[in-house]
Amino acid sequence: MGTVQSINAGIDFSILNNRVWGTIDYFSKKTINPILDFTITEPTAGTGTVYKNLNGKTSATVGFTPKAWVTNKGAEITLGAAIIEKKDLVWNITANATFVKNKFESDDAKLKAAPFLKNTGQLHGQGTSALMPR
Repeated sequence: MGTVQSINAGIDFSILNNRVWGTIDYFSKKTINPILDFTITEPTAGTGTVYKNLNGKTSATVGFTPKAWVTNKGAEITLGAAIIEKKDLVWNITANATFVKNKFESDDAKLKAAPFLKNTGQLHGQGTSALMPR
């Protein structure tokens, strides 16, 4: 099972009688033994997949998988201001920026990236090069 360790810290503020406000947040998350799906050829006819942790252990279905973890660190900043505050009109503006660094790491020096790139879409139906009956 994958394990997640995380920490979040932030501060909210407002100045000028609440006409300018904002938040600053820091986050750090480490997922140990991430779960990935691996292609297997048996017992299915053709191929199938099985989910397995990258935990440095051997299983009967996919064999040995190295120990791995994923870290996500970053900061998020939000700033806002009340541009117009009248009896019949309120106009606020808000801006947000997030800075994130994601990193896949492993005990196996040969495993430099997570082996889970997926084809998320396929073309289905009759190919355009085939002859179609009328």
